[in-house]
Amino acid sequence: MSENDGNSGNFFTGLVLGSLLGAAAYYYLKETAQGQKTAQKIKAGADQAIGNIGDLVDDLENQKDELGQKTEQIGRELDEKLKQVKKEITAEAQAGLEQINELQERGRKIAKYFTHRGRPVNSKPAKG
Repeated sequence: MSENDGNSGNFFTGLVLGSLLGAAAYYYLKETAQGQKTAQKIKAGADQAIGNIGDLVDDLENQKDELGQKTEQIGRELDEKLKQVKKEITAEAQAGLEQINELQERGRKIAKYFTHRGRPVNSKPAKG
């Protein structure tokens, strides 16, 4: 229990100190001439920071739009390239198939040349 008592004591000490410092800062900024000048400087700096943040947001939105346009353009270019590559692959595959068919036909012609009634020309007649 003593551990909890120490933690709660630290909490309340911090709460009291924070309240006192906050009250002192409020009094200084609202009730003294120098504090009012400081408050005006803080407000002017905050307003400028807010303006800068607004400018940054505008810049980011513009960059987002540009990035979106570039992304769309790249997507269109990739689609066109893909179509072109598909056409090239299809043409090469068709040429390869035509070459295979031609070789098969040559093979058939050669096989006919070297066979007679389904048997090789050089073979001896079957005994039987």
